[in-house]
Amino acid sequence: MDEPAVRDLVALAHERRAIVLMHAGRGIAALGTNTIRYSNEFPDARLILAHCAISDLAWLARELPAHPNVYIDTAWWHPADILTVFCLAPPGQVLWASDSPYGAPLPSAISSLRCAHEAGLTNEQIAGVFGGQLERLIGGQDPLDLGPAPGPTAALDPLLERVVAHLTTAMGRALAAADASESIGLARLSAGVGEAHPRADVFATILWLLDLLEEHIAPPPPGRRFPVAGHFVVAALVLARTPSAALPPGAGGGAASASHAHAERGTTAS
Repeated sequence: MDEPAVRDLVALAHERRAIVLMHAGRGIAALGTNTIRYSNEFPDARLILAHCAISDLAWLARELPAHPNVYIDTAWWHPADILTVFCLAPPGQVLWASDSPYGAPLPSAISSLRCAHEAGLTNEQIAGVFGGQLERLIGGQDPLDLGPAPGPTAALDPLLERVVAHLTTAMGRALAAADASESIGLARLSAGVGEAHPRADVFATILWLLDLLEEHIAPPPPGRRFPVAGHFVVAALVLARTPSAALPPGAGGGAASASHAHAERGTTAS
């Protein structure tokens, strides 16, 4: 970001009202600071920080209203980061992205849509995030004003938080090429709440997704780093963190009573 060529590119984008998309993963020195500096200097450049701007999201979200030409895309996997973007960034400065080939478009769309609903975005705001705003930016038009950030969501049920914690650990182990089976087993046990819980259908659907993981687990296909079935783990994680959004029709066999049986399987597996 400090290289003179980067400034020249942003200056050109300013002249043409064009887009500059920047990788915003961890460990990139002064990425957010430099982006804000370029935003001030070149207000007609459209600067997009990829991957939920995880490198600098902790402080960058509060700066966005003063920098309307800075955008954050949702090409990321963990719902904590995606939900933070939807809660704390103005909706007009959030753009859906899939991070293909790591995140396939359909699972990425489902994750972002659930987080958008959980954050309380309106249909108009969601339409802007999912293509409406980007279409205007690509065309050199003025961006849509989709209102202020909605703010934080309500606290998560501690029983769902247990599922989130164990599935996050499972993903961390998988990303490190370690055995994630124990963490998956603990997630199963955490989801075995039975029928009396007011979110029993959510827990049953999480267990259904973990069943699909077992059914479809296989080595990654050629040229891919992660097994395709890993999407089921991410989907279960997203579902646990977005319990207010609708469930897919017939998910989990439509029976929350399956929770106990599934949890017992988790005990055996772990």
